[in-house]
Amino acid sequence: MRIKNLIIALLLISNKVFATHQIPDYLIIGKDTLQIYSNPLELYFKNKKRPKIFNDSCFLTSCWRGYIAYFKVQNDSLFLVDVYDCCQNDKKIELSKILTDRDVKKPIYADWFTGIIMSPSGKLLNYIHMGYGSIYEKEIDYFFKKGILKYKKKHINRIVKSDFRDLNNLKQFFEDRVNWDSVPKIDTLTRVFIRVKADRRGKIIQKNILKSDNELFNKEALRLIEEIDTMPVLIVRENMLINSWTLAVSFDPRKRKK
Repeated sequence: MRIKNLIIALLLISNKVFATHQIPDYLIIGKDTLQIYSNPLELYFKNKKRPKIFNDSCFLTSCWRGYIAYFKVQNDSLFLVDVYDCCQNDKKIELSKILTDRDVKKPIYADWFTGIIMSPSGKLLNYIHMGYGSIYEKEIDYFFKKGILKYKKKHINRIVKSDFRDLNNLKQFFEDRVNWDSVPKIDTLTRVFIRVKADRRGKIIQKNILKSDNELFNKEALRLIEEIDTMPVLIVRENMLINSWTLAVSFDPRKRKK
């Protein structure tokens, strides 16, 4: 299993995979209200029927579960505080309609929850339009067992500095450096597709031609690849999450100097 899948499997509490980026739940710790990439309330419904009231809520692809839950850590214990309608952020859903076997007049201790609540923060490093797949600069894992906070762990994610954070810049980079004397004259656009892989420093360590029609164009394309200093490797939890790309080197006859 790829590292990306392992991380998502670790962070998602529900076994559902959503095709749209999801609105988060929230965790209150001290004076901070943190967005979390976990849905602790879902484990409550593992052996119980989901409330019909969630189905009566408006439909949002960014909130498939039908609610936004707020939890609070107090004296190392996890409590469910409020549940809101996805479409009306100021509309609370009555807890008595959700937790039918609990006295909602008392603090609702989330003893059903064993797992990890992850809170991302800082700069967005890599947006993924699926579930809670986006990667932020900082992540904190809160480990709970039957609603008791056992410990927490901080992670720092990063992107290796590169001139090509936006890989579209590579197109211009290649065009400006083509040695037209080294390739045959052409009348139509020609492309060479190359799969490259980088190490933890962003240095390219592997290059494979995927598609090309001419060996001379291949040779020039590989030479251009050699001029790249570093690629924007994404390191998440000390693992290289993104360290390979398919690059297209274009040879546009209109760019040849006459």
